[in-house]
Amino acid sequence: MKPIKKIILTGLFSCILSSATFPCVAKTPELYATEITNQISPRADNLEWRFKIINGLLHRRLYNATRNIWVGDWEPVN
Repeated sequence: MKPIKKIILTGLFSCILSSATFPCVAKTPELYATEITNQISPRADNLEWRFKIINGLLHRRLYNATRNIWVGDWEPVN
C-alpha cells in the first residue's frame, strides 16, 4: 500500500509544480524583447553644412559632427 501512495503523491506534486512554473516561463520572452529594444541606438553620423564667406561669396562645406572632421571642400553656394 505504501508504494502506491508514494507514486500517487509524487505524481500529484509533480503536476502541481510543473503547472505552477509554466506561466512564469511563458512570460519571459516578452521581458527579453522589451530589454533588447531599449538598447538599440542609432549609428548614423551627424552631418551638418557649415557656411563661410570667401571673397564676398557664400561657400558651404559638409562637416561630420560625430567624428569632428570635414567631409568635403568649400564649394560656392549659388
